[in-house]
Amino acid sequence: MDALDKLIMENRAERQNLRDALMKKEAEIAALELAARLRPAPTRGHASREDVEGGDERRTTNAASRHGGGRKSGDISHAWRGVLAGMYAQNKRLSYEGIHAVTLRSGLLISLSSVRDRVRSFISTGLVEGGPEIGFAVTQDAVKRFGFTKENDPPKGGSDATDATTSVFD
Repeated sequence: MDALDKLIMENRAERQNLRDALMKKEAEIAALELAARLRPAPTRGHASREDVEGGDERRTTNAASRHGGGRKSGDISHAWRGVLAGMYAQNKRLSYEGIHAVTLRSGLLISLSSVRDRVRSFISTGLVEGGPEIGFAVTQDAVKRFGFTKENDPPKGGSDATDATTSVFD
């Protein structure tokens, strides 16, 4: 077998691996779509009298929706910001179990399945990237948005900055 035959075999093997990966991804998407169809419909908050009576203007009694207050899409609690900061400080991709360990160290006592749900939500809002196969990491957008630093990051503000960066757990 010469070098050209070897290259042909390698490319065929790569093509087969890609086909296998595509089939796996198709099955994963089909399972997720089925799960999405089977999940319970979201419930609304308390309905106002106009909602119940079918008034022209739909209003809810939720003060946040009336006045524009409340948590905006993509906002997270300070506890979960701490978890993301802890993930970022690890300086490596983490599995669900690794993220669960970070939540426990942060004092957030939740189940592994809740961690999985939250990570999927963070992926959809662009705060976390990755997957179970390669691990998860905090996105640079989240790092900038929440101002996360690592112990070995340079101080912000240029060379005249006098405040050294601190650990996220100090």
